[in-house]
Amino acid sequence: MTHRQAIGRASVVRRYGSATAAIAAVVGLRVLLAPSLGDQAQFAPVLCAVVFAAWHGGFGPALFAVLFGALATRYFVLEPIGSLAIDGRDQQVGLAVYLLSGLGIAALGGSMHKAERRANEVAEQLKLKGALIENALEPVLGWDWDGRITFWNRAAQRLYGYSRDDALGCTSHELLRTRVHGQGGAFMDRLAADGAFEGELRQRTRDGREIVVETRMVRVMRDDGSAYVIEANRDVTARTEAQAAMQQLNAELESRVRERTDALSRNNELLAASRARLASIVDSAMDAIVTLDGRQQIVLFNAAAERMFGLSAAQALGQPLERLIPPRFRGGHPAHVDGFDARGDSAAVRSMRATPSGGELLGLRADGTEFPVEASISRTDVNGDKLFTVILRDITERSRAEEAAVRLRIAEEQAVIAQRDSRMKSEFLASMSHELRTPLNAILGFTDLLLMKGAGPLTPDQEKKLRHIHAGGSRQLSLIGDLLDLARIEAGRFPVSIAQVVCTDVIQKVVRGLQPAVASKGLQLTADVPGSIEAVRSDAVVLAKIVRLLADNAVKFTEAGRVTLSVHQHREGAGVLVTGISVSDTGPGIRPEDQDKLFLAFIQGDGASTRQHGGLGLGLHLSNKLAGLIGAQIEFRSEFGQGSVFTLRLAQDEAAPASSPLSRTPVPDRP
Repeated sequence: MTHRQAIGRASVVRRYGSATAAIAAVVGLRVLLAPSLGDQAQFAPVLCAVVFAAWHGGFGPALFAVLFGALATRYFVLEPIGSLAIDGRDQQVGLAVYLLSGLGIAALGGSMHKAERRANEVAEQLKLKGALIENALEPVLGWDWDGRITFWNRAAQRLYGYSRDDALGCTSHELLRTRVHGQGGAFMDRLAADGAFEGELRQRTRDGREIVVETRMVRVMRDDGSAYVIEANRDVTARTEAQAAMQQLNAELESRVRERTDALSRNNELLAASRARLASIVDSAMDAIVTLDGRQQIVLFNAAAERMFGLSAAQALGQPLERLIPPRFRGGHPAHVDGFDARGDSAAVRSMRATPSGGELLGLRADGTEFPVEASISRTDVNGDKLFTVILRDITERSRAEEAAVRLRIAEEQAVIAQRDSRMKSEFLASMSHELRTPLNAILGFTDLLLMKGAGPLTPDQEKKLRHIHAGGSRQLSLIGDLLDLARIEAGRFPVSIAQVVCTDVIQKVVRGLQPAVASKGLQLTADVPGSIEAVRSDAVVLAKIVRLLADNAVKFTEAGRVTLSVHQHREGAGVLVTGISVSDTGPGIRPEDQDKLFLAFIQGDGASTRQHGGLGLGLHLSNKLAGLIGAQIEFRSEFGQGSVFTLRLAQDEAAPASSPLSRTPVPDRP
């Protein structure tokens, strides 16, 4: 199965699954409301699910929803329940009306869904094509048949120096002084006759430079019959000038040598002048230019080549070309030269282009580093002597961009795999926590029965040991509960129910739960909740569990002194109520080097410590996870040796609409 087929199958399953879920939900709701509705609205509610299926999945899921809804309604709603037979004229008429209405909705919804999907596909394709053209490496222009520019991409701005605002609305001839280079003919006539034109143009940039570009123009006809031209260009000025100068020089050399006249000195002067002009042109070129003789030794090495290879011209001249090639490719170089040399008429100037294939076309710098290149090669025969000219362009940045794209795709695939592994781990942990909690509940139940002396009187030693068993089991059950909560959060299955919560109730419940532990350690426990504190919208169970975990930590690590629970509120900006629930202690505090890892799993704040104070080191980690579920944050400040303050910060927009009725939710004693 191909990737596209897998995606298509997943889409079909999702659309039909949504239709099935919608019908099941509506029929289930109708069954629940049957005592109050009676025989009214037997088939009508199912049409709502049909509308959803048509809108979400098209004609197929909608038709399936019509048929499935009819069967489910007859079987679960109509009397007699559990039968598929249609009894009575009312049921027959109702079913007929439902089927006709459902088929009409399915047909209409299917057409709308298909049209919307096609429109989205067309819009996405247009958007993608526009982005590709806008970000193309070469200039792309668009202009009407009268020459007025209507499109000007980023590469055009870089090459010509005109911004998009400067170019749009101007004609190409006025802005760029466009004319055909060489014997190309009138390109407008070619466009009108053939619908396309390829050739070279001479144009001027904003700073007055005249450049030569390779162009490809395509005529596109609009729906209204008007013509539109797309023009893609590439700057070949340096290459054109270098090749033209080289051809001119070689022609002059051949002419002067053949004449063999007494004007040899003049010819030598002309030759020197030509070489000087060539050297000037070659040295000003942006691309590296290297000329080789018939023995493949370097006879010309321009300034761009010096920068590219890290060699001076003096170091390169007279050296074999293999010095610029990585050692592993040097053995095949002579065969490439012989193959190129064997093609065509030896008296003509011939050329070829080469680009990297499988990473094999590489250059070698003087420092030993390799880099990818693009090469243009030409050969000229001068009185039987062969000269090979290679024009090189460093494409390192382009290769790096391609490699970065590959690395990004691999990283995204690895992230998906890691996320899947994390979810499977969390599901396994949740399942194992359930299996561990069942026998612990049984142990605690039997311990409670024995402590109630239902099986007979207990000796003081027996009662003490049973209470130790009960305390240890309760502690383990609490730890397993924390593990289960953490697993449910990571698996995305932790339920959250938002309602009005009174902070005073939360603090009172937590204080009552802390009393035994506080009394056993001789600590002072205080609560500071002003009467003006307003109710907040949150999950009562989650809020109480976070406060309890923070308070349990404070009691666990505090050996002497007090633990204080307090609530404070203030407003920030326009209508934002910020509620802070703080737990402070006089414990040992947290060392600065341990604070960065405070909220990691299985790490305790004293840096050592699961052996000294017990527990798994999950309290703060779980608290932080739970805070994220209700849109809250946990902040803390601590001074080593003085104590710590942990604050649950909950900000809510008072103007936001309520997501559930404003009812006071009771807080359980042990969330």
